[in-house]
Amino acid sequence: MRLWADSRSGGRLPVDVELLAEPDIRIRASVDGREAVDYRAGNWFTCLRKLRAALEADGYLLCCQGARPDVHPSAEQLQADLGRTAYRLVPGEPRTDVVDVFASAEPAEVGTVEDQRRTVFAYYGI
Repeated sequence: MRLWADSRSGGRLPVDVELLAEPDIRIRASVDGREAVDYRAGNWFTCLRKLRAALEADGYLLCCQGARPDVHPSAEQLQADLGRTAYRLVPGEPRTDVVDVFASAEPAEVGTVEDQRRTVFAYYGI
């Protein structure tokens, strides 16, 4: 699948992503046609977070639902579908809106891994 990574300065790069589950769970990503890199973890969401961190180091944010600060999977989602889906967290409301973490998102909707961590902690009062 093709996703996009945007920089705050207006640059945009294509990110071609392949989800692989054998022999282990990983995302294989090629940024702007470069050699693909594998991001391994126990679930898709954590693989995605590793890819996002690599892009952030180069000044880019990945434009997908899983990169929104208000999106995070529950423990049940991590087990049931390996974090392919996650809840959109709305303060003061129960978790009901489920998104595919690899579905596209607008650049204004996404944030850094740290933005997401802070938002999730605030939602749960941690």
